[in-house]
Amino acid sequence: MPVYRLRCSYAFTDGRHGTAFDEHEIAAATDEEAKSKAQAARDTPPKMRLASAVLIKLDGHPIWSLQPMADARYPFARDGVEPFEG
Repeated sequence: MPVYRLRCSYAFTDGRHGTAFDEHEIAAATDEEAKSKAQAARDTPPKMRLASAVLIKLDGHPIWSLQPMADARYPFARDGVEPFEG
């Protein structure tokens, strides 16, 4: 049975700064079963909240995340910047 990795980050709920990281192994026969198990995981440490979670296949490709994996580039990032013409 394939093994997937669920990588999580947690933030403090009491105002302290910092982040904690954790990783869980999930054994599942299919990607869909692994996603279901990842979504059902509730191992949040006390006084912390889940900030992010990514489910990764053995080949290193992410197949699910807590938030949609959007393009990090903002559409307005190049506003006012002239294109380079060499």
